[in-house]
Amino acid sequence: MESITTAANVLEVSEYEVFRRGHLEWYGVPPSPRALDHHYGRYLRGGCVPFWARRFAERVVAEFDRGRSSSAHAPGTVFWA
Repeated sequence: MESITTAANVLEVSEYEVFRRGHLEWYGVPPSPRALDHHYGRYLRGGCVPFWARRFAERVVAEFDRGRSSSAHAPGTVFWA
């Protein structure tokens, strides 16, 4: 759960948006609002984080920690979308 919050802080977006971007990056399409609400609700109620959201958040944090955040601003990059 901590990586979701940290990624949201790094990207200056909500945790909900971290879930949306994680899904978009993993599957290549945005999640339906219903699916996103379902996964985010499970996260809020019990801390259940889907693998695609966790992997996205961990990557955001790792890139930030390595000081590569400036290189992630390339046009077309889902990372910051």
